[in-house]
Amino acid sequence: MNLFRSEEMSYFQLSMSRETSWETLNELGDLSCLQFIDQDPHTAAFARPFAEHIRRIDDLEVKINMIASEMKRFGKPVLPYDDVAEFLPELKGFLNNKN
Repeated sequence: MNLFRSEEMSYFQLSMSRETSWETLNELGDLSCLQFIDQDPHTAAFARPFAEHIRRIDDLEVKINMIASEMKRFGKPVLPYDDVAEFLPELKGFLNNKN
């Protein structure tokens, strides 16, 4: 979806509990028509509530790249998704079945 300056937009503030934030933000992200505004741009990155999650994601990215390079070294195919829209239903199915 492309957003142009001439398109009408609205400003909303959303408050939610941490317990429901993951599911809610995933659903909003599926709509692909929102933008986040940093309400406290002067807070240091390490002092933010989810800084530990971001560090863990960075560590995971390093591990995934290592696995991909090892697979390439052994001649095994790496099958990435070309489109996020294909991946998201698979991820939702995995997350629903992990319990």
